[in-house]
Amino acid sequence: MQLFDYESEINRFAPLYPQMLLCMYDLERFGGAILPDLLGTHPKILLGGMILDNPHYLSADEFQAVRS
Repeated sequence: MQLFDYESEINRFAPLYPQMLLCMYDLERFGGAILPDLLGTHPKILLGGMILDNPHYLSADEFQAVRS
């Protein structure tokens, strides 16, 4: 899915500039089945009002290798 590729590649760009990005997804539109793949593309997650390191995160290169 192109959304996963985009989400993974944005991690190459984001560290170049001081910023905070918050990705929000409409689960009614996409369904919950996309969550495992999407979680792999995010280095941090917001859970219960806390920002946490994501133990499931894969770098863009790792993510592409897994998807190939």
